[in-house]
Amino acid sequence: MPSLGFVPGIAPLISSTGTSGLCKPRPIRRPRPSALRRKQVIATAQPPGASSVDSNESTSPPPGSKPAKRVGLVTILLVVGAILWALLISAVMFVTRLLRFPSDKNQKWSASLTLLWMRDIMRTAFVRVKVHGRENLPSAASLVVANSQSPLDMFALAFLRLDLRFMAPTRAFTLPILGWMLARAGWIGVGGVDRKSQMKTLGDIGSKLTEGSSVAIFPEGSMNQSGVMKRFPSIAFRPARKSGVPIVPVTIHGGGSMGEGLVPYKYPKDGIQVTIHPPISLDSGSDKEIAQQAYEVVRSGLPAHLH
Repeated sequence: MPSLGFVPGIAPLISSTGTSGLCKPRPIRRPRPSALRRKQVIATAQPPGASSVDSNESTSPPPGSKPAKRVGLVTILLVVGAILWALLISAVMFVTRLLRFPSDKNQKWSASLTLLWMRDIMRTAFVRVKVHGRENLPSAASLVVANSQSPLDMFALAFLRLDLRFMAPTRAFTLPILGWMLARAGWIGVGGVDRKSQMKTLGDIGSKLTEGSSVAIFPEGSMNQSGVMKRFPSIAFRPARKSGVPIVPVTIHGGGSMGEGLVPYKYPKDGIQVTIHPPISLDSGSDKEIAQQAYEVVRSGLPAHLH
């Protein structure tokens, strides 16, 4: 039989009134305990080893549990803008495909419409994007290399005003309307993490660069909302070497403060800052040396506490 101290509600009564209080027919009315007294009462009623927490205080989630998803105004506007603008842009794409005018050589027209879609989503959600260093953009195709702090970094790069292609998971191409848009715009599908899939992705990037289109990549491989960058793998720069195009380092900062996870729910204080650095020539060294140089240049555009 468990001790009375393990049963909530009984132990507090014993500790405050004595055992004789249990035998009286009329209940003893006591003044409401203070906040400190309530903590003591709860602690008495809990088993040994249990933490004493005020009933009015919030408890931290257990280890391993997923935090509750938060939704803010920016979240709603991003979703609504993505849907509405996707319907409009896809309709324009469909009409131009039927009329075959203007000519969509190398999918430039469809790509420009998709970039317009990305910019309009940010504008609809009132997310400010400030671009610095436009004079450093080359006129020809280039490999744009950037860090990643949030899911909106890709949309921020749409403000570079380049004939730019992006990469997306292959499952994104199966989505209604959106998948068709991405395919028409010449986006590159990313499959598995095995060597065969990675080599195919690198080959597709090289093909786009050879055709004269710029490609944006995030060599860190994953989003890092803390802002502290990860090292760039040298293999990510191989398509630029084979295609003979320059590398444009770009620093993106501000998106990481919009919330945790894949759902941004608050606005960045100073908007999303995009800094374009001078291009890196392929004559700078080997792929490994260029990867290190690009990493240092991109990191130099972040605040000092993130170095």
